[in-house]
Amino acid sequence: MTQHRACHAGVSLVEMLVVLALFAIVASAVALSLPQSQRSTSDEAAARAFVAQLDRAIDQALVTGTGFGVLHDGEAIRFVQRGSDAEWVAHSDKHLARAKLSASTSRISINAKEVYAVSARLIPSSATPFRAEFGRGAGRQIVFFDGARVRLQDQP
Repeated sequence: MTQHRACHAGVSLVEMLVVLALFAIVASAVALSLPQSQRSTSDEAAARAFVAQLDRAIDQALVTGTGFGVLHDGEAIRFVQRGSDAEWVAHSDKHLARAKLSASTSRISINAKEVYAVSARLIPSSATPFRAEFGRGAGRQIVFFDGARVRLQDQP
């Protein structure tokens, strides 16, 4: 009786691998069923970086009393301010001057070579809020900016 029981005790290696494979399939199905908004994407990161830079530009305008502009040159989004000749030049804040967001996966609400200007009192030159879409299709991020307030919105 001891011999008969010994040959049926435990599990074989094949049975163990089958159970592990089933666990892996179930875990994959659960991971894939999670909403996409919980997964970080490069478009989401670019949108969040742009929101942070807009917040910094707003802070700089309030502290220094100098307005700023958001320039879309067809290839990138840059931060600028009025120079001594009333021309748009690179922003005096070194972090904003270096900020350059690629517009290749973005749709911007202003035309190329146009500047969305904001005064030192945070009054925009346009009645239409600035709008930038990062990404295409499902999961794109939209940034709205009306001069004083920045909003980030997910689009399913």
